[in-house]
Amino acid sequence: MTAEITTYLSETDKVNNLTKLIRCRLASRELANNSDLVRHAMSSLNEVENLWGWVPAHDEWREILKLPISEIRHLLTARNQHMDRLRIDSPFFRLSDHGLDFTQEAQRRRIWWMAKRLAGISTRDEQWNRTPEYEAQRQLYWKMHRKSALEVAAA
Repeated sequence: MTAEITTYLSETDKVNNLTKLIRCRLASRELANNSDLVRHAMSSLNEVENLWGWVPAHDEWREILKLPISEIRHLLTARNQHMDRLRIDSPFFRLSDHGLDFTQEAQRRRIWWMAKRLAGISTRDEQWNRTPEYEAQRQLYWKMHRKSALEVAAA
């Protein structure tokens, strides 16, 4: 079996993805001690759907939340593209009233710092590949940036 490699458009994408993974790992640990979080996560999905409308990920999360706790915990921490996509809309990120508070600035900074550190040293099952699209966008940005800097200097 080969490891799945996740391709990121930028280092920022990689760091953001890792912050979500870290938060889901924290949720998984809490879920081991508090199975009521599943019920609260389901309620959170309903609230989000009422506020911002339905997206397909909501149904996928509902299916996951019907699984046994051990499988939910495994999926929360799985490192694959499917779960990377689902973690964007994780219902566990909205449970501050139930013991999973990700709103504290100090904790958010710690999580971001850990993700940034991991992004620099993680090579086990993922890597940051600069796609041709990314390189073209990067070159265009710098070409425009240099042009505007020269115009400012000439003025």
